Amino acid sequence: MEKLSRRSINLAISSRALTTIKAIDGENGNLYHNLVTNATIPMKGRMIHITDGSLDSQLYSNKGECIYAIDRQKLNNALISEAESIPNVSFKFKSKIRAVNFDERELSYETTEGLQSDNRWDFMIGADGAHSVVRNQLMRVIRMNYAQEYIPHAYLELSIPPGPIDPETGEPSFLLDPNHLHIWPRQSFMLIALPNQDHSFTCTLFAPFEKFTELADNKDNFIQFFRQDFPDALKLMGEESAAEDYINNPKGSLVTIKCSPYHYKDRAVVLGDAAHSMVPFYGQGMNAGFEDVRVLLSLMDSEGVSSSKKVKHESLLNSLNRYSEERERDLKSIVNLAMGNYVEMRSKVINPIYLLRKQIDGVLNKVFRPPSVPSANILARTTFPTAANSGWMSLYELVTFRPDISYADAEEITKKRDKKLKNYTILTAFTVATISTIKIYKLLRDPR
Repeated sequence: MEKLSRRSINLAISSRALTTIKAIDGENGNLYHNLVTNATIPMKGRMIHITDGSLDSQLYSNKGECIYAIDRQKLNNALISEAESIPNVSFKFKSKIRAVNFDERELSYETTEGLQSDNRWDFMIGADGAHSVVRNQLMRVIRMNYAQEYIPHAYLELSIPPGPIDPETGEPSFLLDPNHLHIWPRQSFMLIALPNQDHSFTCTLFAPFEKFTELADNKDNFIQFFRQDFPDALKLMGEESAAEDYINNPKGSLVTIKCSPYHYKDRAVVLGDAAHSMVPFYGQGMNAGFEDVRVLLSLMDSEGVSSSKKVKHESLLNSLNRYSEERERDLKSIVNLAMGNYVEMRSKVINPIYLLRKQIDGVLNKVFRPPSVPSANILARTTFPTAANSGWMSLYELVTFRPDISYADAEEITKKRDKKLKNYTILTAFTVATISTIKIYKLLRDPR
């Protein structure tokens, strides 16, 4: 395989993707175990790097739940190897789709040998990313609603190298705590760092395009910027290395994409970024894409669609109709939530009200305990069996650790709870103020 480009935001994998892997892997499969054991590093919370140099560890869960930093290439290789072990599965690398005739089941694609065609397919799944050719071809034959929006921020990848060799293990050390996602929130911009298995960290700077324009391609400007806002990170990166990364690495754009419906007849469907590209601030882009697979397979199973028997046209069509109808609400929800989480990560994580709310959520979670997550076998057959109001969980926990609860239900129940908490807070404040006023009035009237 070709060497992967450095232009790639680190991947964070959590329960929704891992549940899908478990569901397709089966009871006797090793894919899930091999990935979690060999390709991931657990991150139990955020480590906030405050401007005064102090650190604040904010755990994701009071039950020890974590997300995982995962090696992109190891994930790709593991999935490809698993797919290649299945009979009749083949791969065509260095190929680009050019045109699709869904009704005639004709496909034109370009390789190093020129334009090729293929009419030996029955059903097409377009998982070809934010700039999906399959989606563009679908838009020619269906009335697809489509919206695309670039945000005014760009991203730049930097790196923190491995630390000195540990004499006990003989391996390099980590220069930061590897079991946290590190965040340097600075209001309108931020820096994050995720651990890698070679003991380095991949860092990503998110900032308005205007900031990059202001810095220009000038090493001195960049170093001065980091000395002022990220001095501890710059010290770990090394000034010369960080400046080289700044000059040589591209500044990437961030786009959100929403579309619907996701399918055409019983011929094709788009999944993942092809259907719902989102900004990376909730760590759910890949997780939502994996969950697409689980939801689609569950609906197909309920309609009697199986690879072990001849598929009826009506059964496949019904499952795709249901997928487009039922999945749209969830995918629009997570795209919006991802955008909102950027504001939280770059500014709210150091806000006293935000920190108080986290404490309230933690207390209520212990009082109103949610049910356990159903097994992957159950979730392979049922999309979202648990009600979002079962127990008390923060929005982040619902989104990240509850694959049995849909994104839209998680967002909806949280909005209702936020409204109730706000009303209770106002009522409590009014009551306290009233009682205090009465007491003061009585004291003033007391002649003694």
